[in-house]
Amino acid sequence: MPGFWGHVIQAISKKLVDQYQPNGVVCLRGVFADWIPALCKGADVNVESASNRVLIHGDGKTGRFLEDFCNWQRIPEYRDFVRGVLNRYLGYWDANPATLIPLSPSDSAPLYVEMMGGSEAIIQKGQSLFDEGKYRHAQEIVTKLIYANPQDQQAKYLLADIFEQIAYQQESPSVRNSFLAAALELRHGIPEGTPPKSFGPDLVKAMTTDKFLDFLGIRLDARKAEGVAFKINFVTPDNGEKYINELSNGALTNIAGYGAEDADLTITADRSDLDFFIMGLTSFTELAEKGKVKLEGNPTVFVQLQSMLVNFDGKFAIMPGTR
Repeated sequence: MPGFWGHVIQAISKKLVDQYQPNGVVCLRGVFADWIPALCKGADVNVESASNRVLIHGDGKTGRFLEDFCNWQRIPEYRDFVRGVLNRYLGYWDANPATLIPLSPSDSAPLYVEMMGGSEAIIQKGQSLFDEGKYRHAQEIVTKLIYANPQDQQAKYLLADIFEQIAYQQESPSVRNSFLAAALELRHGIPEGTPPKSFGPDLVKAMTTDKFLDFLGIRLDARKAEGVAFKINFVTPDNGEKYINELSNGALTNIAGYGAEDADLTITADRSDLDFFIMGLTSFTELAEKGKVKLEGNPTVFVQLQSMLVNFDGKFAIMPGTR
């Protein structure tokens, strides 16, 4: 897109930067002006042929909002925009046209399985390649079978053996663990039991307060925060820090070194006491009852914030057919 970065540079001003810091969102006008007509056409196509994932908000009389993701590959106008702007400036393409509009693994796998003669032939060839030590070759074909038939337990066991051998050849712990985690899931399903806690004492003590507040922003469910706005001052006397935590436009942001005079709530607590709350060893209410947290203003604001936070579930499937 000609002049893309020129449009960006012209659109950014100090006023916009100042607005972005507390609000978390600003409008950069004119940046994608050349693409608006095509994107409007793509939006019309999207409305007329929404995917089965669509969520429709509004009654259609005063307005309507469609929440429909992952359509850029099937709608030409979206696809041209993503490739012409985002991929050009933020990513790379190998220049092979076959990789421009690929099928998803679940869509392409049945064709591969059919052309290779079915599951029995794939398992037989996969086992042969495994016995020869050609683990990456074996992985290539057995993975297709898993996507085509996620319930094929024989294929799952074979792919788990393949992943395990590939893992043993890796020097990188993270790469090795990726293969071993997938192998475990293929054999036994998603691991049960209590997941390991990611907020240990050492991590929490090393985490700066602004990072903790950023994490609250990541956990915020923007749909629950729709139309809600408030400001909370966080003050930690033992380390001399203070922050403004502001919710507006469905985004939770923080600014270090300042306190808002019009804050709805001011929370004062030593950072050393907050560490126990961050680790989940105590609740905010318990800290307040012990006199370790001082609340000035409307305490229901913090309760409201907690109700908008998402608790992430780490038990997600890596491989198909394992949940």
